[in-house]
Amino acid sequence: MDELRTRSSLLKIKAATLLLLTLLSCTILSCSQSDKNRISDLPESAAAFWGDSAAIFIAKNPQNGYRISILNNKEMTLAHFERGDSISRFALLEQLPDCLSDYGECSIGIFPVDINIPVVKVDTLGGSKTPKSDIFFLDVNFDGEEELLQAISGNGWVGYTCYDLVHGFGQLGPMLDEPFNLISYGIEPMQDGYTVFDYQKREIFIHHGSGCCAFDNTWAKYIEGDSQGHQTCVKVIKEERHSFDAEYENIETYELKDDALKLTSKTKRKY
Repeated sequence: MDELRTRSSLLKIKAATLLLLTLLSCTILSCSQSDKNRISDLPESAAAFWGDSAAIFIAKNPQNGYRISILNNKEMTLAHFERGDSISRFALLEQLPDCLSDYGECSIGIFPVDINIPVVKVDTLGGSKTPKSDIFFLDVNFDGEEELLQAISGNGWVGYTCYDLVHGFGQLGPMLDEPFNLISYGIEPMQDGYTVFDYQKREIFIHHGSGCCAFDNTWAKYIEGDSQGHQTCVKVIKEERHSFDAEYENIETYELKDDALKLTSKTKRKY
């Protein structure tokens, strides 16, 4: 699972760039309300920032109740989600969704588009239950609201970037804390993996293989807040890290103690 944790570190660096996105909100809102079709025709602040180098995609129909605009150029893909008068969120996506891939990076202008971002209700990511769409809505933190997920392919696995559209900040990056930055499944025999959601117990189990010689198991559960100031959250409560050498399987077990994962046991067993 080190690959996923490395990706998490990179996402944290990317998320820091969100401090600069205040201007982008003006850009996208201006595009949404403009009937012009070139970035250079937009208000001076937007044109100065982007030049003539971006595409704005305006979804013709709401998706899961959200009005959606997506800005794309060579540097970034930024989506704006609005719902009612209370939610106005930005998500710095990993890439242009597949449903818009025909436009590509060379497209410039404003495009009303037909898109379909499905709401899915599955208990497993991996195997036949995995959504076919690379971007979809799924409740991953058991709060009754669907988060936005975007699939990112790695070396034999597919990971998901998750965005909390309801409880996130106005300009937001992905959910960076475990287990949300670990949600994934394997796509090759040597990279077996899957993620299971138990919506009755409000628990998550993630099995992530790493080639022939290692795999990790991660357990997380929904924890209610309390009067001591602890916020309601989904937290990793246990991890097992398995590795194999010529003769032995090595298992390190980490468990949640004093609000942190701590090594509680090491096991070495012969095949």
